[in-house]
Order: sequence, then C-alpha cells, then structure tokens
Amino acid sequence: MEKVIIDEYVNEYSGCMSSSEDEELRMVEAAIFIEDCFGLVLKDDEFSMDKLGNIDALKKFLSERIGS
Repeated sequence: MEKVIIDEYVNEYSGCMSSSEDEELRMVEAAIFIEDCFGLVLKDDEFSMDKLGNIDALKKFLSERIGS
C-alpha cells in the first residue's frame, strides 16, 4: 500500500480519534482502526505508545508494516 494512502486514512482517523487522556484506551482505539481499515491483526508487542500513541507513530508503524 502506498504511503499516500496510509497517510490519507490516518489523517481521516485523526479527526475522529479519542481525545481521552487514557493512553491505553487510545492504543486500543488505534488498534481497532488498524484492524478495520487495513486488515492487520496486531501482535502483543505492537501495543505500545511508540507505535500507536499518536498520528506520526501510527503512520510510521503502518508504513513499516505494510507500506511500500
């Protein structure tokens, strides 16, 4: 999948993502987004703030995992 498409999906998601201060909740929401939009199933070690904690982290994670 091209980086441009990944960026578009993540940018759209950023408009509706939770503003909760609960980091774990935001990670679960991000994981659901990734599973629903990209068909990926996350491994336990992929649930981290470094990978799911913010928009830039999501873009990087997705680019590394499925990007071209």
